[in-house]
Amino acid sequence: MVDRRNDRDTTALENRGRIRDAYLDLLKQDGSVLVADAGMVHQLDRQLDGILAAAGAAFGASAVVGPTDTLDLSATIGSDREAGGIEPSQSLRAAKLLFRAALPTLAAQLAASGGVDGVVRASIALNDAIMERVGVAASTYVDRMLARIHNSQHDERRRLSRDLHDRIAPVIATASRQVDLCQMYAPIDVTGARQKLTAARQSMNDAYAAVQRLAMESRQEVAERGLVEAIAEVLGRCPAGIWTQLDVLGDPTALPMIAREELFLLAREAIRNAVGHGSPTLVSVTLSSDNAEVRAEIHDNGDGFILRPAEAAGSHLGLISMQERAALLGGRLSIASGPEMGTTITVQIPVPTPPSRRFVASAPKPREPALL
Repeated sequence: MVDRRNDRDTTALENRGRIRDAYLDLLKQDGSVLVADAGMVHQLDRQLDGILAAAGAAFGASAVVGPTDTLDLSATIGSDREAGGIEPSQSLRAAKLLFRAALPTLAAQLAASGGVDGVVRASIALNDAIMERVGVAASTYVDRMLARIHNSQHDERRRLSRDLHDRIAPVIATASRQVDLCQMYAPIDVTGARQKLTAARQSMNDAYAAVQRLAMESRQEVAERGLVEAIAEVLGRCPAGIWTQLDVLGDPTALPMIAREELFLLAREAIRNAVGHGSPTLVSVTLSSDNAEVRAEIHDNGDGFILRPAEAAGSHLGLISMQERAALLGGRLSIASGPEMGTTITVQIPVPTPPSRRFVASAPKPREPALL
């Protein structure tokens, strides 16, 4: 008696190997970042097994050995790719290439017995298995990105609240005390009362000017003035005694407007941290760009600090939020510092690659299934 089970298993393994090789070859030809890391390739292998098993089960064929549920893996993939700054377009292109790599083998498996109907069933089952997992991964990706956006907005609100408390409230409190003193002096010392009233008026003028500065800082200056001009204005507001310098190499407008606005917010926060915590005599910003990325380097010659592992990960001076802002743009933020060495914060934002507009047309070959 012939053991057909072993034959089916051997065929399934051969099919799986053939599809995997075709899939990885297509990803490499496409320049996909998903094949640049061994961990991501391992995820692709596990996801492939689950998709082939689900598709095979749908039309009663043994595409691979043993069913593998990869919906939980899909959620992990979505989270990992968002954390790694991998654009969703990469995942969608990978899904398209997987369909192209797998369909010929699966269709051939059914064509002999089911003809055209078998090919259609294979196509539908494969598409359903892929899209179900794409949906799970996309949902997790979006959830994680929304959490980052929420954290970024929450940090901006905290910064505004801190500025109101630290910059506006003390000035108003001073004015209030001067008014109280004016009332005390009025019955006994008219000249002293007038001096206190004058001081109160000056304090209120200072408060008004501080509110104006805060309002100016809070609006989206980049859209109106440009990234370079907006950063130059922030440097121009540094206290007397701090030398500032701005160097521009290349064209930072290669970034979309939303990315330039976020880059400005990151640079502004780094400048504020330098002035507020480092006691520097020099703060410099260097903007550079090429076809791949726009880079902002904010350096100060202040006190610096010991960069412990936790701080390097982003826990010092609000760096967690700053790193999340950079990550939202697919970029990264790094910090270098040391006692008496000053601090350098570097932000690197990739320039988006325009979508390919190439269309390849080829005449269909007779008696072969269409591949997307």
